[in-house]
Formats: sequence, structure tokens, C-alpha cells
Amino acid sequence: MRRVALILMTVLFFSACGDGGLVMPSLSEDGDLRLQTVADGTVVTRSGTISATLLPGPQGRYPDRVEVTFIDQDGEAAAERTISAAEIDRGRLPALAVEQLATGFYTVHFKLFNDGRRSAEFQRRLFVSDAPFAVASISAYPPTFMTDSKGILRAELDIPPQADPFLRWSFNGEPVMQGLLSAGAGELMLRSPQSEGVYPVVLELFPAAPRGADFGFASQVSQQSDLVVKESRSASERGFGPPQSYYVLLHFAGNTRDSGMRNALVGATAASAQTFGAAELRIVHELFGYYLDGAAAIGFEEVILPFTNAGLEPFSIAMRLALTEPQRDRVLFSARAEDSSLELRLELADEGELRLQLAARGRSATVTSEGAALQPGRPVDINVAVVPHAGYTSVAWFVDREPAGAADIPLGFARPNRGLDGRWQPLAGRSVIGGEGGFIGVIDEFGIFFRDEHSRPAANTSPFRVEQLRRHGESLIVAEGFERPPLPQSFATRGEVTVAGGSAVLEPGAALIGPAVGFDSSEVTLELSIEFAGTPAPRVELLNVADDAPLLSHSLGGPGVLRFQLERRADLLWIRVNDRDPVQAPIAAPFSGVRLEIANDAGAAEVRVDSLLAFHGTSGIRQSLHVP
Repeated sequence: MRRVALILMTVLFFSACGDGGLVMPSLSEDGDLRLQTVADGTVVTRSGTISATLLPGPQGRYPDRVEVTFIDQDGEAAAERTISAAEIDRGRLPALAVEQLATGFYTVHFKLFNDGRRSAEFQRRLFVSDAPFAVASISAYPPTFMTDSKGILRAELDIPPQADPFLRWSFNGEPVMQGLLSAGAGELMLRSPQSEGVYPVVLELFPAAPRGADFGFASQVSQQSDLVVKESRSASERGFGPPQSYYVLLHFAGNTRDSGMRNALVGATAASAQTFGAAELRIVHELFGYYLDGAAAIGFEEVILPFTNAGLEPFSIAMRLALTEPQRDRVLFSARAEDSSLELRLELADEGELRLQLAARGRSATVTSEGAALQPGRPVDINVAVVPHAGYTSVAWFVDREPAGAADIPLGFARPNRGLDGRWQPLAGRSVIGGEGGFIGVIDEFGIFFRDEHSRPAANTSPFRVEQLRRHGESLIVAEGFERPPLPQSFATRGEVTVAGGSAVLEPGAALIGPAVGFDSSEVTLELSIEFAGTPAPRVELLNVADDAPLLSHSLGGPGVLRFQLERRADLLWIRVNDRDPVQAPIAAPFSGVRLEIANDAGAAEVRVDSLLAFHGTSGIRQSLHVP
């Protein structure tokens, strides 16, 4: 190997990545002289330098000379330099430039000589790189691990192009995995402890791989994070819920546990979910869950629909998934009773549509969505609402909360005699997510919705309200997503207002007046999602319920979410619109609440109100169903 001389620089310039920086306290001592220089594991860029300072003790003295040698990973001297006593400035050695060294791992030897003999020797192990390395962050999937469950930790790295660093993971103080980024070490599959707690995770980065099994020192390029482990998910976490509304609820948070009501209703005989084939946890399009390859499955040896005694209750099939490729005639979910009393099959149809096949007592019917338009490459929420009647069954489709068609099929069911107050008998059969001929992609959540907020049998035909109820709980006042006609009776209108396409549609000159929002607490938030294209912009007024007098009139600057944060202070109502400075409106007794009026003053264009939300408190922010 070609040997090069070190360039000496009098300006001290430091360049390193990692927690420790470049200059570290001495880690070695020989006699009464110490060396303060870079720490083991430091990354030095080729445009940077290495500084070193000799720190003599009471009996120590500076050396006559210092020999510095860089030994590469092959054990050969790649560069060397002798520093004379005249070049040592009050213990500081001239800065050592590394620009002529090849990138890689080096052991730097500092040999000190006095009176012709070696008096001390120090060494540091470091890396030379063309550019800095950094661990930007560690992402956890899911963000909170469940006890005794699997999850994935993913490294977010800032590294030079074409770099292939060596990564070392530690969990709770113990090393758990190491390897090259190219070999998959950027992701760690981890099983959480059986106890709740906060556990430290450390990721160390080394720009190159070791010659042996591991490096014997810590990297100065590292990141520590805390992993939260809980017994169950909190209500504020993203996901389907609340659990009491679901017969079956699988969050797939590194396990196949059922958080729904089925176990309580059916009892110890309830079948557990099992994985079949090559079902494995993966992250696809930022969605964490079980990857199914078209044959793998998650199944129950039982029909997991609310069907008993030849009766079928209303229910919804809820799925959050990401398809990895275009596909058709692939099964999403199926359920079949052993005695053929019930069979259901939910499939992908042509052009991203959904198809439901329902059969009972030798009769069958099929219905297809209109406008689902499922596309691969992104997460999507599917909600298929099934409401049986004596002579027919109503089916409604929702994709990402937006309606995607509805129809009645000529197949009826009797209502079962058993419910929450009685004991349910499991229906023998099989229920499968995916399976042979199934979809290819990742499923993040699955549920069978069967109860509304008042514990009444129901399908989820108002997904916006169900999601907001999960998010806000008892703080929720109003949540209307206008998914299906007719307009709720709690709303009033002037002019022509219809419900279509998941919105309340206001024709020119029309107005929509929302329900009264009471002030059971001192703070209330109202959020309005609105779309328009014409001019002038719609006018939104905040009205006093007592006399419909305007408290505030606001002209929209553009479509989007309009947020009113209200706080009652004595005889004043403080109003903040979209986080701007608040205004004050006087309120006279008796004051019981407010309502919103949306007026379409445009000459020709329609205005679409997508949702109206109100809840107690002022800290909430409207979120997409897909935002973690």
C-alpha cells in the first residue's frame, strides 16, 4: 500500500459526527503524561483535521518528539509523521489533516520519546470519510409496542451516497443485532418484554464493517431513543375503535390479539386468530402490519360475524391495508359456516372496485361498489356496511370515509334473539383474511363493527362520527360527515341543500345552519371542512343560539378546514379563528351555546361542506384517518 506523509496544520479545525464530538478527555495515561484527542469510534471527514493535546502532570514533561502513524485495516502503515519538540505549542500538537488518506478504518498510534527512548504510547481507532455520517432518528412501528409483541425499529440515516455502514443495535442495555445496512440491518424486528415500561434503544453507526465479528469500542455516531411498551393501546392512538363497538378488533400491533367484544360474548370457546403461510410483519408505504403474499392468511376456526340462531345483526367489515401492486379477483376477507347457513366473500373487483358475495340457505347475491377506485402504493381504509332486513340486505361502501356506492340485494335475514345481555354461541366454520387467491399487500387493522355508541346493533354508516368518537370520547358534541342522505334533522337549511358524494351541497344562494353546540364546559372547538371554487367565497357566521344574533362573521380565503376555538369568560366569548389572534364578542344572559351558519353567496358555483365537528376543549386538531 502507498504510504503518504501527514500534512500538518497550525489552525485547529474539528469535524466529526456523533454525540461525543471530536475532542474528548484522555482515555489513556502513561507515567505522568496524558493525551487528549479524538475518542474511539470518531468519524473524521477528509476535509477535517485531528487535534491532540499533551497534558503533563506535576512530574511530567513534554516529549522530545512524537511519532504519529496511521495503520489501516490491513495492518499496514498508511501515513506517518514525526513531530519535533519545537512544533509542540504548550502541549498542543499540530493539527493532523487526513485529506490524503483513503476512506476507511484506521488505528492511530502516538509514540512519545524522551532522551532517545519511548516514554509513552497512545492509540485511537477512528474512521476517515468523504462526508459526515449521522443517525437522524429511530422510528418505531407501531409507535407504542404492546407487551410480548413484535414490532420493527427503523433507522433513519444521513449518510453519503453509496455508503454501506455497519449498524449495531442494543435494547435495554443488551446487544440484539448488528450488520451492514445493505444486509438489512437498518430495520430491527424486536419482541417486546412481557412487562410495561420504557426501555432504552441505542443504535450505533460505523462507516465500515469490522474485519472480525464486531468492533470492540462504542461509536461516536449513535442515537438513543426510548421505546414505550404498554398492555393495551390508549384511546388517543390512531386506529379502529372504540373496542366496545367491535365484535372483532385486530390492531395487528405486532400480534393477532382480538380487542373486540367477541371474547366476552362467546367466552372461553372463542377461537383465536392464527397466521398461516408466509404472513410476516413488514412496513409497506409507511404502514406497519402483516404482509400477505396472495396465499398467506390470518384466520379463525370460527365465523366471526354477529350471526347466531339463523339471525344476522348489522355489521361493518373494516380494513386498513396497502396493496403493493394492481390486482383483481383477489380475496380480502371470507367467512363460511360449516353448515352452509352463511357465506360471505369480500373481493377486489375490476378497476379498484370492491365486490361482496353473500349467501344463505341456498340463495346468494353479489353487489359491487361504485367509485371505490382502490390504488396500490398507499394506505386505504375500507368500510363495508351490511344491514340485514327480513326480505333484503342493504350494503354501503366507504373508502377513506368517502361513500363509494350503496345497494339493496334480494337476500334477507332474521334478527338473532341473542345480544349483549345473553351468551352468544360461536358459529362453527372458518373466517380468513387473505388466504389462497388472496390480496397481496400489508394489512394494518381489521374489525367487525357491530354496536353504535349506545350499544345498539348497528353497522358503521357514519365513519366520520365513529372516528371522532374514538378520538374525543365523551368530549364529542357534534360529528357529521354527510356520508349518506338525508340531511340530519338537527340541521336547518335555506334554499337548496342536498347530501351527495359525502358532502352537504349548497347551491347558489343557499345556507346550511348547524345544530346548537352547548357550553357544558368553558372551552369548545368547532371545525368545518369546506370546498368551493367560485367567488365570492362562502360566508360563515357564528351565531348565538339564544337569538341567532351573529357573534362573528368570517369570509373564507380558500377551501380547507376552518377552526373556531371558543372560550367563555364571564360576559365575553373569546374567539380564535385558525390560530389567529382572538377576538372578543359580548354575550348577554341567558347564553346557552352557539351554532354555525354557512351561506353560499356565489353567483353560480356550488359549495360542499364535507364535515362539521364540535368537541369540548380547544387543543384538538383535525387529522386525516391515516396520520399516526
